[in-house]
This record gives sequence, C-alpha cells and structure tokens, in this order.
Amino acid sequence: MALLLERRPGDLLLAVSPRQVRMANTRHPVPGLHHARGNSGDNARATFDAVPSSPTVLFPSADSPLADVQSGGQTLLSNVNETHPLEATESRRMKRIVTAFCMTAAVIAGVISTAPGAAAADGWCGKTVEAHRGGYSTQVPATSGGSTSCVMGRGSSGEHVSELQRALAVCHGLDTGTIDGVYGAKTEAAVRTLQSWNGLNADGIYGPNTRNVVSWRWYAYAGVGATCSRI
Repeated sequence: MALLLERRPGDLLLAVSPRQVRMANTRHPVPGLHHARGNSGDNARATFDAVPSSPTVLFPSADSPLADVQSGGQTLLSNVNETHPLEATESRRMKRIVTAFCMTAAVIAGVISTAPGAAAADGWCGKTVEAHRGGYSTQVPATSGGSTSCVMGRGSSGEHVSELQRALAVCHGLDTGTIDGVYGAKTEAAVRTLQSWNGLNADGIYGPNTRNVVSWRWYAYAGVGATCSRI
C-alpha cells in the first residue's frame, strides 16, 4: 500500500504508513493534520497546515522587571513540555532557545547586583552632591535622593561620570581618554587599575568601596587653590 506525501512551504513531512497515520490521529489527534483518500481508496496523504518552520521568541523590553522575564520564560517552558510526541524535535529546539533566553536575562540583571560592594549601594548614580571640608568643596556622584553610596559602570553618562573621570585623571594620573561624562572603555580600565592598586576586586564598576579609595578634586572656597583628597 503506497503513501503519497504532499509537501508545502512550512509543512512537516511524516514518513508513516496509512495505518500509523490512522492510529496516531485516533490516539493522539493533532490540530492541523488532515487525511484524504484517493479515488481508489488505497492512497493516503497527510499534511500539516500550521506547523511553523521555526519558533519565534519575543524578547522583553529593557525596562521589563527580571521577575516578569523569568516567569514569562517559565510559562514558555511549560507550554513546550506539553507538546505532542509528533512535534518533539521542534519542541526540543524551542526549549533550548527559551532556556538560553532566560539565562541571558538573569545574567544581565545580576551583573550589577552581584558586584562587590554594590549590595551596600542605595541605587544608581544619577547626579552629584557637594561635599565640604576645611574651606574646600568637591562634587561627588550620588543617587537621585542624594546618597553618595551609589553604583555606575560602562554606559553611564552625566556630570557624575565627569567628576569621577576628573578625579582619576587629575588626582591619580590615570588615562580616561577625556573628561566627557561618558563611562566608556578607558574609564572602566582606569577604575580597574585604581581598584587593583587598593586591593579591591578589579571589576571596573564604581560603587561604595571604590568611592572610598578615590581622591577627589577639591577646590578652595576663595577660588584660589585646589587639592586631591578622599572624602
């Protein structure tokens, strides 16, 4: 008894006998699978009308909470595990993609939170606050709420980055490229060097521990004179 397999773009061909097709459809009906007999009644064909050629995974936006990302991934994994046996190959492929996506999201969200000293930080650096001592003042990176216990790293930008670059270049003689307010590769490398000099983990991320070893540029109230000192 012959089996005619009709293929169309996106169709999944199944090399099974008519008996196996009938049994599979009876025991495990699959949506989109149709059977048709020829005029003689001896031929059969099976086609999938809606089998995708590849799975599609939608990535969350950058502001999606990690919890939402992880729960979304778990939902996808749950759906994959319920796939019909005839779709096992495609199922395994999609499961690998979803798993990789969840792992990547977790790594991205955990980079800053797991950095040494970052756990004690009150938030991201987003501005500067003025510190005063003995007739001198300086600008120090701070959170939007004014706490100098903050974190920043590669990709950060603003006046708070400029003050860090100025301290690294003027007070420590390190190469930040330029004082442009952009936390780029050279600024990160300079932070790593400073951390290494002071026995800190050289991760290139500015946090409370790094703040404590930076000599900031202090300016005299009278407008004459400047010095470098830690806060």
